[in-house]
Amino acid sequence: MTSLSYKNLFLYFYILLGLIIIRNKKRDLTSCLADVQGTLVYPNSPGYNADLIDENTRVNFTPSVIVYAKTVADVQFSVYCASSLNMSISARSGGHSYEKYSSAGAIVVDITNLNKIDINSTANTAVIGAGNRLGSIYYTLSQAGFLIPAGTCPSVGIGGHALGGGYGLYGRKYGLALDSILSMDLVDPTGRLITVNKDQYTDLFFALRGAGVNNFGIVTSFTFKIYPTPPSVTSISLNYALTNIQIVFDAYNQLGSSLPDDISFSIVIYNGSVEFQGVYLGTQTNANQILSQFITQSQPTST
Repeated sequence: MTSLSYKNLFLYFYILLGLIIIRNKKRDLTSCLADVQGTLVYPNSPGYNADLIDENTRVNFTPSVIVYAKTVADVQFSVYCASSLNMSISARSGGHSYEKYSSAGAIVVDITNLNKIDINSTANTAVIGAGNRLGSIYYTLSQAGFLIPAGTCPSVGIGGHALGGGYGLYGRKYGLALDSILSMDLVDPTGRLITVNKDQYTDLFFALRGAGVNNFGIVTSFTFKIYPTPPSVTSISLNYALTNIQIVFDAYNQLGSSLPDDISFSIVIYNGSVEFQGVYLGTQTNANQILSQFITQSQPTST
């Protein structure tokens, strides 16, 4: 037998061994996840490709399974299986990761069904499932007369948003979303469910608030401090020509620090124009008075 034949034979057995390992791992994964109550979507399942679609359609990952967790126990089973089978795992709340990290694991745990919201109006707290989207959170809290500081996109999931920071238009008054987190329920890498707060697992409490996205475990729920909704909220939109951007920034640098914390802005630059989008936690009359000097100096084309 020639040297080339031996090489071909070795390559054949190497590929065969790889296929056997993959098949056994798939069988082991299926068996390990047998107690999961939620839906399991494998690459050969109908709808697998559709279930991979999220906000980032430019990047594609092909996880071995998508677990639609129905209960916290489903998350625990998934984490345990990932650990015992030495497989990567990622959690998906809203699927808004710019880099699509929420679908990057061999096991993707979709937690959108963990979406309960329990409000304690006396303590000004709310337990919010990590699968909730911002829109449903805002609506539910507003019906009870409360808010949390977080982002403006209603379809963003609270899980990744809060663990990564959570910038929003109430930020100057109440801080980032993570600043209002009082505690978290976390499935740790062993599959154990623990409660993390300022009194226990304090190192995790520090790390999760800012660096918790797909690190340290999977958060299944948050307890947030919530804030009373003000009687009036004013939306602000100031538009400028891009050629005047230096004038706008000079005015903001000079006057911005003197504006009350009830006002927050974000700046949007697009198509040759600049827009200051903001919120004032108060009446339009008061907003006009507070912003009058800034408007005079920054020279918007429309308000």
